[in-house]
Formats: sequence, C-alpha cells, structure tokens
Amino acid sequence: MEEIGINIKHQESKSLKLFDFSDFDYVITLCGDAKNHCPVIPKGVYHQHWDLLDPAQVSGTPTGNN
Repeated sequence: MEEIGINIKHQESKSLKLFDFSDFDYVITLCGDAKNHCPVIPKGVYHQHWDLLDPAQVSGTPTGNN
C-alpha cells in the first residue's frame, strides 16, 4: 500500500468474532489456517479460498532486500 501512497501502519487485524457473516456477500480466505479455523459461513454467502502460503509460518531471518 505504501508504494501507492496509502499509509496503513496504524491499522490492526480484527477478530472474526466481531462480524456477522450474514452481513457479507463474499468471504475470501487466504491461507490454510484461515480456511481450517474460519467460522461456519452461512448459506447464501459466496466463499472462495485462495491457498497462499501463510506468512505467520515463515522461519529464518529477514534478508534486508526491501
């Protein structure tokens, strides 16, 4: 986002418990952990899963190539 001039440094993740999924038209999960632990999505809500590698599972040290 920074590359296009949008500052999101003060944004925080929100718990899925805060949301009533029946208010959504679409739900997209991005990694296996989200798909496996996502609450039940009501019928009528379109759910699609994009199986991306989970960044929380990365190990090692940063390379410094920013």
